[in-house]
Amino acid sequence: MATQTEAQEARRVAFAKASRAVHCIIVTGLVVLALGHAVHAEVVSVESKSLTITQGQIISIIFRLDENTTPLLGYSLDIDVTPDINALGTIESDLMATNFFDSENLITAAGLVRDPIFSQIVDPGDGGVFITTNTADLSTVIAVSGVNDALAEVVFRAPEDALGRFIVDLGPASFLSDENVNAVSFDYDPVTLNVIPEPQSSLLCCLVFAAIAARRRP
Repeated sequence: MATQTEAQEARRVAFAKASRAVHCIIVTGLVVLALGHAVHAEVVSVESKSLTITQGQIISIIFRLDENTTPLLGYSLDIDVTPDINALGTIESDLMATNFFDSENLITAAGLVRDPIFSQIVDPGDGGVFITTNTADLSTVIAVSGVNDALAEVVFRAPEDALGRFIVDLGPASFLSDENVNAVSFDYDPVTLNVIPEPQSSLLCCLVFAAIAARRRP
């Protein structure tokens, strides 16, 4: 028969084991929550992943934030345009026409003011465009879909000699900034710009091919 001391020791051991189990459950839960927060990423998107533009024409792409959950102080978009392996010519951004799309901009449409010094739209010299801004008072804001979810409207021009597929991507200098000026992770799927010939050029090509075919007939 167990003595009173042995019974007390058994209760102590049982209590210690139970406490450890509860502690493990709590720690595991916190780790899961932390990992869940760590893997969450904001989403920068555009309306369509594939757009068509005719030679000599311009097209605009509005970059937006989807389901934003992290209060942001500012952002930068390092927009690159890369030709596909079979593409001809180049696509260039129109620096003068590119803008912050103020009517739905993350900062201005929320009633805040962009910093007049650090808000810039710059030509990096590679055909793309670098856009950066932050709130003037260093306050933060969350994007609301259809209200203030726009980051920028970027205008691209397809020269007469451009033809084929061009990829619009975000370079390494792109970032979203939180209240502590820390980078906030985000996802983005590149956009494809398909440059097609002008209607006159297409008609001319058809006429030329038809004439060649007619001459080859016996």
